[in-house]
Amino acid sequence: MGTIKNQMKDAYEVMETISSEHVKDDYDLFGEQLAMKLREFDEHTRAIVMNEINYIIFLAESNLL
Repeated sequence: MGTIKNQMKDAYEVMETISSEHVKDDYDLFGEQLAMKLREFDEHTRAIVMNEINYIIFLAESNLL
């Protein structure tokens, strides 16, 4: 049982190292900026804006832009 705990601990430490090494790029920063702006809206407006953003992404993924 101790070995499984040690393996789990080792795996967790590897995951922590990998996640802490991630350097934020422009996309991360844009996502954070978008999240800050979304938080300013009331729930109804936020739902509409998020739906519109998702629709634009859908169009782009479908090569319809």
